Amino acid sequence: MERLRRLGMSPAEAARIAGIGCTLLKREIRNRRLIARKVGRRTVITSEDLAAWLKSLPQAGGRLGRVTDGFVPPQRVELGDNDPSTWDDTNDPWALQNMLPLEDARTGEFLVFVSNSFGGKLAIEKLCNRVARDLKAGRDRGSPTIKLPVNECSTKGFGEVQRPDFVIVGWENNKQEPVLAPSDNELNDSIPS
Repeated sequence: MERLRRLGMSPAEAARIAGIGCTLLKREIRNRRLIARKVGRRTVITSEDLAAWLKSLPQAGGRLGRVTDGFVPPQRVELGDNDPSTWDDTNDPWALQNMLPLEDARTGEFLVFVSNSFGGKLAIEKLCNRVARDLKAGRDRGSPTIKLPVNECSTKGFGEVQRPDFVIVGWENNKQEPVLAPSDNELNDSIPS
């Protein structure tokens, strides 16, 4: 069965996906910072142009970065709000969060998985390491198609808890052709004797 991927969206849809207002988005188009295309009287923004525009924006306070770019988070004392007596509750207002951008292959909708838990961090690292191993071995399959199940995880403080698990079920290469998930033999990373 052929899967269709949505490639374009209206300015209102793009604004909603980007988390900004339509007025700001239209200003970015008018100032030629965001590429928009015309089809008759309709304005269309491609998912690639929206993603490129978002990536071109300056980082907020320099506290957000991509691990692949070598980003190192600042030390806690550099962030301010160091006096616990001024906090609204007993929790530190600053928390290290791990983010994984995702795109629905059927609709083109973008979302971000955000977690500050150990289980969430582990799930993101496992997925990224798997893709990195393939790239390092010269296997550029494209973007992974994943399912989002949960697994049980034992913890000292809470016993058995659920944690996310991003399982690769296929690949979508740059030509938009589906690629089957690798076999178990291909995933065998053991070192030969």
